[in-house]
Amino acid sequence: MADVVSQSVVTGVVLQLVIGGVTIGLAQEVEGRRQFNTEPIWGTGCFLPQDIVMQRYVGQISVSRFFIRYADLESLGLVGLGDDVLRMGLIDIEVHDTRVQEAVGISTINPEGTSGKTDRILRTYQNCICFDYVETFRANAIAGERASWFFQKCVSEAGSTKGTFQKT
Repeated sequence: MADVVSQSVVTGVVLQLVIGGVTIGLAQEVEGRRQFNTEPIWGTGCFLPQDIVMQRYVGQISVSRFFIRYADLESLGLVGLGDDVLRMGLIDIEVHDTRVQEAVGISTINPEGTSGKTDRILRTYQNCICFDYVETFRANAIAGERASWFFQKCVSEAGSTKGTFQKT
């Protein structure tokens, strides 16, 4: 299992990041996070919690990458620098596994019914909106940028919903 195609674990070498339909290169870290605001419930005379309730769902995804001249996240239209964020719509963020799937035993029949090389979408973060964007410029170091988005839903390739936010 020395080659990338046959390895069973996912590494950064085989990932491709697509944000708002734009393939993003030189990402150093992608972190998806879900918080459920879980709270234990106690009553008088109870040492141990009697119940544990989830009160709200918050999904976040953050991307750290090198700052690319003429292709930073702002110039690609994926984040805002000021009030322009008020005019930005929702975007989807996808994390792809780009290995040749025939080698790892996954069917590669595409929608047209022909066999070929495909990638696998590990996660799709749907309906994302940016809430944080940071650029870092340091002496004698590569410049970087980090953006974070809230997402309403996370789906794996199998189609199972990993988290859903319902508007009421």
